[in-house]
Amino acid sequence: KGGKTGPNLYGIAGRTAGAEEGFKYGASLVAAGEKGLVWDEESFVAYVQDPKAFLKDYLGETSAKSKMTFKLAKGQET
Repeated sequence: KGGKTGPNLYGIAGRTAGAEEGFKYGASLVAAGEKGLVWDEESFVAYVQDPKAFLKDYLGETSAKSKMTFKLAKGQET
């Protein structure tokens, strides 16, 4: 279907979530960054495995969602 390209992930470690200039992030990812989410390997791997579930857990909000459409298929997590 051809989704949009997100921000460059080079050097993402140490970067505040949802704060890279020039990209329009979803409200939940911006809220996670405002709450203090700074990307490290563990948090980034957890996010890309299931972005929506990660944000729901991190924010403690069942309505949290992600604009990222990628999600690993069951059994592909490791």
